[in-house]
Amino acid sequence: MALGASPAVDPVRSDGARHDLGHRADDREARGEFHHGGVRERRDRREQTRGENGLAAFYGQARQTIVGLEDKTQVDGKPVEYVVEDRKTQEQRVVQPAVPVHPEWMPISGSRRQQLAAWVTHPENRQFERAIANRMWALLFGRAYLEPVDDLRDAPPPTAPPDLLDILGRDFREHGCDLRRLIQVIAASTPFRLSSEWDESRLVPVGESPETALQRIQQEWGVFPLIRLRPEQVIGSLLQSSSIQTIDQNSHFFVRAKKFFQQGDFVREYGDLGENELQDRGGTIPQRLLLMNGNLAAEAMEAKVLSASKRIAMRASTNEKVVEAAYLVCLTRRPTSAESAWFVQELDDSGDQFGKQRAVEDLLWSLMNSTEYSWNH
Repeated sequence: MALGASPAVDPVRSDGARHDLGHRADDREARGEFHHGGVRERRDRREQTRGENGLAAFYGQARQTIVGLEDKTQVDGKPVEYVVEDRKTQEQRVVQPAVPVHPEWMPISGSRRQQLAAWVTHPENRQFERAIANRMWALLFGRAYLEPVDDLRDAPPPTAPPDLLDILGRDFREHGCDLRRLIQVIAASTPFRLSSEWDESRLVPVGESPETALQRIQQEWGVFPLIRLRPEQVIGSLLQSSSIQTIDQNSHFFVRAKKFFQQGDFVREYGDLGENELQDRGGTIPQRLLLMNGNLAAEAMEAKVLSASKRIAMRASTNEKVVEAAYLVCLTRRPTSAESAWFVQELDDSGDQFGKQRAVEDLLWSLMNSTEYSWNH
């Protein structure tokens, strides 16, 4: 089924849509376009699609207005309904809001979105808090506790021992569904504070290779996973590295506004993965070229009055201090002896003050384009 529109209904896509229970629907399979299954499996997929359309119908009356998102029961005197169109017959039909399970959780009053929100957050719906905990874990670690993050299966029976998602989810609900607290709890956990480094000399079971041991430890969250930064994290790091002062909600309005617009421009050029932000991926050549030669990156490294490169070049007492400050600003660590010696020699050979400023710019450029800079570890 494809989604269409009546005169009073905006078209809405359901391809790969996520709903609030943490399940993900594959649109192609939902239409039954595969050959290994039988009639019953295709019928099950059609039933699944109808259930997903019933959930989507809760948003059929949502309209963007100048004051925000509002629910409209009528537009130009015509009722607003959610309509789907059969791709083969071109026939349209109205889909009424419906939930796949436990309709008794849904109140009879309120707008359609309010009814759905009450159903999703019902106290007996453990899947809601588990899905929230799993997604927040994924955003902080770059990998979901249970994968895939958008297809969280049924929760264990209440009689089973609680797993990590149950523990985090229960705390999340008991504290008023406070996302800030959930982030703090995860950030204070032992797995989050671990290093991504693993010493191969550590004892491993007899017969287990170091590579196998590392894979096992990664699955057991014994080391922090190596995760490439998302686009908004890359630009946030770039803007912060170019400034000595912290850029946060307490910064001047113009500083925050400049960051907002620069971040939007950079993400559009760098590429936003959207709902696929947690999938394994490698950097692309255009992304690397944007960091190496882009205007925003060049401006961030330029030695201006309030820039990090200018202040480091002017205020650091020795070239060793220059290198140390640059590493702390960009990589939040001090350089190794070999790294320090190499860059100090470059600074010693830079000549006058103008040459030194250019050398500091080159130093920051090198660090911001390093592999270490673009990965969370």
